[in-house]
Amino acid sequence: MLDGLPAGSLVFMGGVFALSAGLVIRRAPWRRFIDEPALIHLFIATVLCLSALWQLRAGTAPGLALHFLGISTLTLMFGWALALVAAALALLGSALVWGAPLASLPMDVLVVAVLPVAVCWWLYRLVMRYLPAHLFVYLYLCGFLGGLLSTVVSVFAVAGLLGLSGVYAPDRLMRDYLTYLPLLAFPEGLLNGMLLTALVALRPTWLATYSDARYLKGK
Repeated sequence: MLDGLPAGSLVFMGGVFALSAGLVIRRAPWRRFIDEPALIHLFIATVLCLSALWQLRAGTAPGLALHFLGISTLTLMFGWALALVAAALALLGSALVWGAPLASLPMDVLVVAVLPVAVCWWLYRLVMRYLPAHLFVYLYLCGFLGGLLSTVVSVFAVAGLLGLSGVYAPDRLMRDYLTYLPLLAFPEGLLNGMLLTALVALRPTWLATYSDARYLKGK
């Protein structure tokens, strides 16, 4: 995804990726796969769907690709740690299938997975702590707004890295990349909002962050 970055940037971000990976390995609830065998099938299917979704992209130059993320729904389904694992596996699979350079994989994981997941989880925690336990709050803020913000953060992170590394001039990034952000951010929020609504209605047990007792009991 991020092509043409200097070797120094790749090495530095590789170190950041290693630290993030260590944290995820330590904090991820691996026990859930033993306690809930069906979760393994759901996890694998989600990784495959995510990898396929990320192939639907548009771009004007190498590294300036725009595509849906689906990170908000992913985070609400599995929690932040397993969401990062799923996103990293989806990126790895895409890189292997399409022959993308693996040297840029740590950078891709950071801008496509780590930052968006962090935003979605941070928003979810704020909603849980400060707002009433209302279903529409969960759907619109955690789903729609989380999806929108995750895309904004990811796109600006890519633009910042490419700009600071000197790969593209700021005016080129604005003209050929950031200009299209509004066309992607709102549909991303809408997509995640619809997916989350469908899961709440049809498969609420697939959502690690959802509980009928919290959002529907007594309402």
